[in-house]
Amino acid sequence: MFTINYNGILSDTIGDKDGITKRELEYFKQQLLPKFERFLKNKENLGFCKIIKKTELEKDIERTFNNIEEYNSIVVLGIGGSALGTQAISKAFGEENHRKKLYVIDNVDPFTLDEIISKLNYKSTLFLVISKSGETIETLSQFIFFYDQIVKHNLNPHKHFIFITDPKKGFLRNLANEKGFKCLDVPEDVGGRFSVLSNVGLVPSYCVGVNIKDLLSGANKIDKNSLENVFMFSLFLYLLNIRKNKKIVVMMPYCDRLIQFSAWFSQLWAESLGKKYGKNNEIIRTGQTPIIARGVTDQHSQLQLYLEGPKDKIIILLRSKEKKQLIINNPFKEYDSVNFLDKKSFDELYEAEFKGTYGALLNEGIPTIIIEIEKIDMETLGALFYFFELATAFSGELYEINPFDQPGVELGKKIAFTLLGKKGYNENIANDIEHREYVLTCN
Repeated sequence: MFTINYNGILSDTIGDKDGITKRELEYFKQQLLPKFERFLKNKENLGFCKIIKKTELEKDIERTFNNIEEYNSIVVLGIGGSALGTQAISKAFGEENHRKKLYVIDNVDPFTLDEIISKLNYKSTLFLVISKSGETIETLSQFIFFYDQIVKHNLNPHKHFIFITDPKKGFLRNLANEKGFKCLDVPEDVGGRFSVLSNVGLVPSYCVGVNIKDLLSGANKIDKNSLENVFMFSLFLYLLNIRKNKKIVVMMPYCDRLIQFSAWFSQLWAESLGKKYGKNNEIIRTGQTPIIARGVTDQHSQLQLYLEGPKDKIIILLRSKEKKQLIINNPFKEYDSVNFLDKKSFDELYEAEFKGTYGALLNEGIPTIIIEIEKIDMETLGALFYFFELATAFSGELYEINPFDQPGVELGKKIAFTLLGKKGYNENIANDIEHREYVLTCN
């Protein structure tokens, strides 16, 4: 399905200062392999590992959505892990292949909301309200708004809303129990950013025509055949951080169909590994900052920084082996600036740009990994999701932190709730954020 080329991070390629030496690699491999073996023994207790084995998932979804042909539009109300996986699948699958129009509303910007509202025919729209906790304020605000719109259009809300949430608790679960809304589970032991292969990502994908069996098949292939590769990927990124001070990970797909996958990875890596406290409650402030770049576009924006700026980055280049022959027939052959393009394909141009970037990065000693994908299909995408979920979870073991919580974002929520007047919230800091002594105005 895909290969990972690590030559660009080894000292033989980019030098001892920035690259991993074979001696370092063998030493830490032996030191940390027992930790990985313990991780593997315990991984079946992890919710995201258990969920890919549940063969009844697909049948349950098919039964729930046996009337899917009634709808022309599917609207996902969700944010973060409740949206990013769906967006990654949708982009890779290709909008032209969707059997339904899909909208993912993952923000509360009123201008964006208004733009989407103008495109909806409520009578033929199904809303999927997705929140692991059932309490996500952005998602609940969207749900309440659209519920009101459905009622105002004299439609039955029970035919237009399905909840995907915690099996036992939270506002959405309670409302479903009290009012009779259809409700699908997010397993209690599956966190939002690890939930793409649960109902969270599978339901919207099924609705637009994705073969969700292929997604799960790819994940299970990784589970069966490629666990050692998970160890090596996690180990390399960990060593580049702690040994070479590479604290930024740039994922740069040379394939537009994978740009949303990079956004999904960004949340997974950042929210899981960016932690102030270790497992013993000591302050450690660990993690690597993920950045999304797009080949070739960001050769003309970000690449200059990566080549000549601070050497604190790892670059992950993604590309597909698939080809699409679009030939450039050049009517301007008399001009030296463009005569070499005649009869070239865009595949050739893409390939040359990719190799140029890779060569320039290696020349500057920038650690660079290449992930090369045979074919971007749903099986491969499922494999990539699960591979990076496992690598992230094991990296938590390497850094000795909890990769499944996100305590740092809670204060921001509390301040927002205080400002909005939610009962039980009174954060004093909320009163200080409007201080304007050093605010300058530009007119």
